[in-house]
Amino acid sequence: MTPKIFPHLTFKIPSFIISYSIILSFIHSLIFFSSCEEPIELPLRDADQQLVIEGLVTDGPGPHYVLLSQTQPLYDTAAPAAVSGALVRIADDTGNAVQLKEVLPGRYETEGLEGVVGRTYDLEVIYDDQTYTASSFLPSADVLDSVNYVYFPTTVLVPDTGYYLRFYARNDPDIRSFYLTRMYVQDTAYRDGIVPYLLFDDRFAQGQYINGFIVPFPVSRGDTARLEFATLTQEAYDFYFSWVQQSGSGSPFGAPPANISVNISGGALGFFRASVVQGETVVIR
Repeated sequence: MTPKIFPHLTFKIPSFIISYSIILSFIHSLIFFSSCEEPIELPLRDADQQLVIEGLVTDGPGPHYVLLSQTQPLYDTAAPAAVSGALVRIADDTGNAVQLKEVLPGRYETEGLEGVVGRTYDLEVIYDDQTYTASSFLPSADVLDSVNYVYFPTTVLVPDTGYYLRFYARNDPDIRSFYLTRMYVQDTAYRDGIVPYLLFDDRFAQGQYINGFIVPFPVSRGDTARLEFATLTQEAYDFYFSWVQQSGSGSPFGAPPANISVNISGGALGFFRASVVQGETVVIR
């Protein structure tokens, strides 16, 4: 598997270079901004609210879930408003269909729907007299052999001292595979910055054994860490890849803002996907 994104893999510059650069930058800033004192305010128009749909069907009995919320203004720091009272259904291509139950505000879960590799799942959401639909295929997974860990001290190439998980897997030579990988520490999703996961595309590694790929998220002695892999269709991979690019925008060299393609019809945002999820837990000793 060739990693497409390494959001936490950074390189350190010697401190004397950083200090010298900071001093020069500070002097230049004083000279430049001494004549620029008038603030500029740009009027921004709030866009109309849109429904956001996040849905997941995994292999096995579930429960599978759909999350409904509303978009919010750009400078609003409150959590997105949950959407209650919607009618939510999921059906597969063999005729099995269930209506989801709202177990928490905005969270709808299935009862009695089995996620099966190779089947296609259709989502229907009816809210405020508007119907939204989506469809997702449940792709198979490569075989995860094992997960262990290795210790690295801080170096030029390793910015954070700690223990790093590494995984081993057998890759199917006949199937193009895409994965979303998350790590959990003490049952909490690891998050260090904007992007809390890695994306993998195996187009340059089909048929090769993945021999100890290192996940660039450090953990500490005594932690219980779990590494999970969720299969993606190429459509889902493209969605998450675009989302990561947009999340990192803002620098002069970042990707320009653009609308992200979704698989939901009817004008809603978000994505509905089906995935095989496999993983392994290790205790760092």
